Amino acid sequence: MESIESLVSAGMKIMKSFGMSEKNLQIFYCSCFKPIVNKYASKGFIYYNEGLMSELERGFLKQYEDSIISRQTRNKRIRGLNIIREINDTGTFKWKIFTAVVGCDISGEFKQLIDDYLGIRNICEKNIRFEKNILSRFVLFLNTIGIADPESIDENAVLQFVRFIASDCKNSMDKVMTALSKFMNHMYSVGVCEKDYSTIIRYARPRNHYVHKPMGIDELKKVVDQIDISTATGKRDYAIMVLAINTGLRAGDIVSLKLKDIDYKNRQIRIIQGKTSVPLILPLNESVLGSLADYILNGRPQSDDERIFLRSLAPFTGFKDGVSVACVFRRYLKKAGLAHELHDGRTFHGIRRMIGTQMAGESVSVTTIAQVLGHQSIVPTKQYISLDLKGLNKCILPMSSLGGSK
Repeated sequence: MESIESLVSAGMKIMKSFGMSEKNLQIFYCSCFKPIVNKYASKGFIYYNEGLMSELERGFLKQYEDSIISRQTRNKRIRGLNIIREINDTGTFKWKIFTAVVGCDISGEFKQLIDDYLGIRNICEKNIRFEKNILSRFVLFLNTIGIADPESIDENAVLQFVRFIASDCKNSMDKVMTALSKFMNHMYSVGVCEKDYSTIIRYARPRNHYVHKPMGIDELKKVVDQIDISTATGKRDYAIMVLAINTGLRAGDIVSLKLKDIDYKNRQIRIIQGKTSVPLILPLNESVLGSLADYILNGRPQSDDERIFLRSLAPFTGFKDGVSVACVFRRYLKKAGLAHELHDGRTFHGIRRMIGTQMAGESVSVTTIAQVLGHQSIVPTKQYISLDLKGLNKCILPMSSLGGSK
């Protein structure tokens, strides 16, 4: 019977053979294996025990349900359990993610074309990754139907891929078509393809603009009241909430915020928005500056990471994305005794909507609201006018104005 330490050690050696760097190996160990090893030690177990493995799995799932850990953390810990189980049963393990990467061998010419295309795309890093994924899948699809070079692409191949990928990307086909059509146009413009096949897949998709509810002010106060600012984690979470409430920043921009982005002298924050890649400068009041200073000086762990907000557990690195901030918000929402249902406004993004709605209710111009929230146009800002019910009531015409009234 293998000890848990030897199974974990074997897993680390296998991952190292995949080409993972020492830094990434350490991060993986801390996030996936260390919680398992610590639990074994606290229970006094040395050797692999399936009963304890099942108990750990149930515990991780329960922590996620209770919003104690994020979905990403849950997945990492479950992955650690599965790797240990597979090594115990077979002596090794196959990691599907690495297998898939090895299988995605794109030819040099296709790879260069994709890199050149993405190099001139003025979009955020998240969308770059999305388009790279779609175009890589396009190349792999071409290989399966016998097309090995860009010059052999024809109209039928493009349409076949659109039909093929539609089943996987039902809710994002507009983004898929944008990536594919612009890539096809790029290949035509550089002379790789004789025809511009982007014309056969361009289409105007009407967008549905829903009016989402904002977070209620009284409910938000209940949420904030649950934060214990006497702890390091509480100082971090309070600073995040105060920053969101006073600036309306998106969760993704908050997790990407760097120490150098805060201009204390001029009381400003200066960032490049992740969603739009557009610069944004916002004023900061005393409450925001004070909460940030309290966290940075009294709660932030020592780290080489330049981002302001760090994980509270080792490794002390910044959050991966805005989902982590949303998980923090949900944890305090639950502590406040507030349930969340779809479209009820009780989300971290609902804070941003609350700010827009408040400004609309105070007769702030739509253009100013758009500038504060970092919108590229006033189209997405108009929803806040719709949410200003008091203001809309002033615009309602009396029935007598319709004629026929005596």
